[in-house]
Amino acid sequence: MCQLTFYKLFSYDRLGIVPEWWQDLTAKMHFGIVLPITLLWTMYIFKSNTNEIGKVTALFGWIMFSITIEKIFLQIGVLESKSHSWYPSLDMTFGMFIIIMTIFFMNQLTKILRKDNIIK
Repeated sequence: MCQLTFYKLFSYDRLGIVPEWWQDLTAKMHFGIVLPITLLWTMYIFKSNTNEIGKVTALFGWIMFSITIEKIFLQIGVLESKSHSWYPSLDMTFGMFIIIMTIFFMNQLTKILRKDNIIK
């Protein structure tokens, strides 16, 4: 879901991956492996017995991590901006959307597993 959403962001005239082999590989590794793994860690913290401040910090930390990495990728030349400016608020909105959808599907999966008597 992370990779699909962020590649969907790049399909507009906002950001793009520089068409070189190492930039493409770096972006695919980040959006296909690093970002989903950090999202799994974030969801583990969210579902654990951590206090509410820790949970909110983890959720916003993941969003800020993704925005920071995008900015770093823009600076080092992995990503290119097709406009004159870069708007991290749009990336923050999509990051929140990913987290909301992940929590929704995580709750739906729990209901399905309980219904099938796989978990109690």
